Amino acid sequence: MFRKCIALSVMFLPFLVLGSVSSAKQPPSPCALRAEGYGGMAILDPDGDSRDQNAANAGGTGSVGCLFDAFHFQGDVFGDYADVDRLSNFHPDYLTNVGGGGHIGIADQNVGAFEVTGGYNQLAAHNDPGHGIWRVGGEGEYYIDAVTLGVQGGYMDASHKNLDVDFASDGKGYYGRGLIRYYVTESMKLEGIGGVASIHGDVVPQARALIEYRFGDTPLAAFVRWEGAFDNEMNENIATGGLRLYLFDSPATLRETDRRYFREACVNFLVGARTC
Repeated sequence: MFRKCIALSVMFLPFLVLGSVSSAKQPPSPCALRAEGYGGMAILDPDGDSRDQNAANAGGTGSVGCLFDAFHFQGDVFGDYADVDRLSNFHPDYLTNVGGGGHIGIADQNVGAFEVTGGYNQLAAHNDPGHGIWRVGGEGEYYIDAVTLGVQGGYMDASHKNLDVDFASDGKGYYGRGLIRYYVTESMKLEGIGGVASIHGDVVPQARALIEYRFGDTPLAAFVRWEGAFDNEMNENIATGGLRLYLFDSPATLRETDRRYFREACVNFLVGARTC
């Protein structure tokens, strides 16, 4: 009887080993991809006189983030379109923005991150060659259980003035803001951002609120977002909804993916169109 037990144990040992290996959690991928698309409406007040008018807004961002031990790198691309043809105060029919950015620094998904960040936006109008906006600065995040605290700030430079609107002035400036993010569950987060952006001495308060929910173990998430900028030359409120696609981060929750791979792509500088 004892020999039979030994024989059966040896016979089933390979299956037990294979079963334990297959059930073990896969190691995280060093890199992941996040793609976002959104659409909605903007309420624009070009003169600050409360004569609000509606305009369509749509766009997207794409990011690839990599974490190798304590080294983090992220690259971003983005684009935005604002239909302003119904605004008599504007000469152009629409405003567009395209650009790219990046983040590089040290990170620990259980503690936080400290990184250098920069980006370039090409803001253009109908029949206008464009208006370049550079930015470079630093950012940091600190993780406390389900809460993320963050700051981001730096230098901005509008390369030249060729838009026929006053708020696209030449000049150098700065941006600064704070972030708070709370994960209601591993798959749902609430986010709030507030700060200022300034070019050519014009200080413009900025704000954002976002709710995002990831659908279980799928790569798909949905979000709704409000953004606002408040200035004498241009008050804006933009409400959008959209989808985010997460690839190569499995197995990971929304919270794990955010902290391991991705920093905020956009500094929330609204200039008719949404710049990043």
